[in-house]
Amino acid sequence: MMKSIIFFLSITLFAGLSQARVLEPEKRALIDQMLELSGGDQVTDYMAQMLSIQMISMLQKQFGQIDEAVAHIVLDEAKTIMYEEYVLNNRMNEIFYALYDEAFSIEDLQAMTEFFATDLGKRALRELPMISGKSQQQAKEHGKTIGPKAQARIMERLKKLSQELSAQN
Repeated sequence: MMKSIIFFLSITLFAGLSQARVLEPEKRALIDQMLELSGGDQVTDYMAQMLSIQMISMLQKQFGQIDEAVAHIVLDEAKTIMYEEYVLNNRMNEIFYALYDEAFSIEDLQAMTEFFATDLGKRALRELPMISGKSQQQAKEHGKTIGPKAQARIMERLKKLSQELSAQN
């Protein structure tokens, strides 16, 4: 029985290891180019900013207005922890490598890096996040008007249904 269990575990472990993807050096280099072109290599800076904003907000709720020196310390520590957790151990790149590897072929990455290296591609990289953000904000604002419209329509239909049921009785 023990030999069967060991054999099963060995086969399972081997199968799991054999299914793990090995990222080709060419694909890794293309993903690195994409990260550089798209600013993906600056994600940890953005994350540090967001973390520091959250931490400062918590401190302000607890202690009221905080000194600028304290805010500076919070940002500095947030940057340090992000660097330690994501850059030094290459964790951020590994996350991007897995995501890009899953989504794009080498040919896709080659075409994308060629495009994003052009003036239009660089402009797209600058403008698309802004467009996406603004469209989300505008859709959110417009969405506020939908609830009352939906409620009015539903109430009208319920009123008609109530009238129909009253007429049937």
